Amino acid sequence: MREPAAQRLAGFLFGGWLLLHTAGFPVLWSVLSAGVLCAGFVLRWLQVRTFRPITWLLVGFTGVMPFLDRGPLLPTMGAAALWLACVLLLSPLTPRRGLWLLLACLVMLASLALDPEAEFSALAIIIDVAFVLLLAQQVHAPAGAGRGIREILLRSVLLAVPIASLVTGVFWVFPTLSQQTDEALSGFSGSLNPGDVSVMRLSRRPAFVATFSLSSPVPSAANLYWRGAVLVDNGGLNWAQGGRPAPGTKNAVPEDLQVWRYSLASQNGAPVVPLDVPLTEISSDVWLPDVVSSAQPADDPPDPVLAAGRLDVPAAVRSDPRLSALVAELISPDRSVPENLQALGDFLRRGDFVYSLRPGRLPSADVAGFLLDRRKGFCEHYAAACANILRLAGIPTRIITGYRGGRWNPWLGTITVQEADGHAWVEAWDAASAHWLRFDPTEFVAPELTRQIEGLRDDQNWAWHQRVSVFVASLLPSAQIRLERLASAKLLPILGGLALLLAGGWLWLCRRGRDPVDAVLDRLEKYAKRANTPRLPGETPLAWMARLQAGAGAAGDGLREIASLYEQCVYARSGPDAAGQMLSLTARWTSGPAQRSGGA
Repeated sequence: MREPAAQRLAGFLFGGWLLLHTAGFPVLWSVLSAGVLCAGFVLRWLQVRTFRPITWLLVGFTGVMPFLDRGPLLPTMGAAALWLACVLLLSPLTPRRGLWLLLACLVMLASLALDPEAEFSALAIIIDVAFVLLLAQQVHAPAGAGRGIREILLRSVLLAVPIASLVTGVFWVFPTLSQQTDEALSGFSGSLNPGDVSVMRLSRRPAFVATFSLSSPVPSAANLYWRGAVLVDNGGLNWAQGGRPAPGTKNAVPEDLQVWRYSLASQNGAPVVPLDVPLTEISSDVWLPDVVSSAQPADDPPDPVLAAGRLDVPAAVRSDPRLSALVAELISPDRSVPENLQALGDFLRRGDFVYSLRPGRLPSADVAGFLLDRRKGFCEHYAAACANILRLAGIPTRIITGYRGGRWNPWLGTITVQEADGHAWVEAWDAASAHWLRFDPTEFVAPELTRQIEGLRDDQNWAWHQRVSVFVASLLPSAQIRLERLASAKLLPILGGLALLLAGGWLWLCRRGRDPVDAVLDRLEKYAKRANTPRLPGETPLAWMARLQAGAGAAGDGLREIASLYEQCVYARSGPDAAGQMLSLTARWTSGPAQRSGGA
């Protein structure tokens, strides 16, 4: 792999810089990218070029990555850009390849800057951009004009510090620009405050995984409600737990009751929450091996404060005449609680309500304004508003926050729940059946969300690429388990030795497949070092050979023949015979003593 000194230094710096940033991405892609980078370091150090089919195969793998890792968009895009940049560093850096490398690095930095869950500060991103741009200049520098590593680092700091100071100064002079915006990230919350949120952003980060036993049935899409917190303190659109123990937890498992048996494992430190009504006590551990949930609604009676119904409603909400008229229109004391819930659902279905993640801010006490004027919001808005309607009608009501839905993996028997599945719904107490009846307003406002959950749950309706991605994802945990078993069995040194043998064989094959023209120039450069006649910046190979010939005396005849064969191989596209003859002549000519010359 013949590479000018400036581009070679830039390749090493780019590789080290990318190696530092692999920590910001999922473990699998970090390990794969680090492995490719290490291979690039070795190839660049030995100046060996890789096989072009292998490079194109690795580049093509970038397009397959989104199907293998169906995670959040931004981390997946950043991981693909990181992988592409690492693959590009397997080959010599040319100006054209350097542009693709620069584009991949900028896409990776953009994903880190836009991802709210990435652990990179804005100042680090600014320094990164300055460093990458200076390295791009190094890639495009002509021979002899490249900068050293010390100058590159110094110039990157000199460029980044003024920009960072300017940005920090703007946010310090205008503090309103740096205040927390009205945006929120989806996920589980132990309270509600939807009126303070103008934009809700979905996070595709996995929250937890539920693994179902072979002997237990798997819940249908209609039963995929994961209970997190019970909210009873009413503040209009704002709700809180109020310090009361969360009801709905039972201790005994009835023999005649359909139950679900499963285990829960947190993915990113998120709290694990069980299916709707747990029969076993739930702790705060990140892994719960044995959990049992009931298919029957919760039957814990409401406490006296909650049973009062009307009393636990804010005065501003209770005194709103428009809301009182709406309650009288929708809820009738002559109907049963299920019939009143159906009437409320029909009102939501026919009322031109819109499910939106950009509802804008709304005062917490303006429940009537939301139901009669705004008519736009997400699940928390509708749950809080409907809970107030039911309480004003004297029906004990509480709000449940948690998750709804999840992606089913039929090969592993798991359901993966993401932070984007965060949800809130209502439970109304039915004294006739002595149960809490679940009422989900979002089902009436946005039935397409329910169909989407059903599609994720039913693998019979999946497209072929969805089946392939889920199947590959199911192999990764098992591969990790096998790796841990190999490590415990002390077989990793053997595998490491085999990997080194394979790497050595690959380098040997790369050496054999090396361009003979590059091999000739490398040999001549080593000879020129001994003869004190190095190639000058901007000097063509033929002009350089002519200068070497002039300083070689009687031995110059052999170099004249090498130059003639070189010209045939480069410009006349001669066959392998001329290339082999050129290589053998160069090997014999450079093996003799070098003729010293002033050679300028």
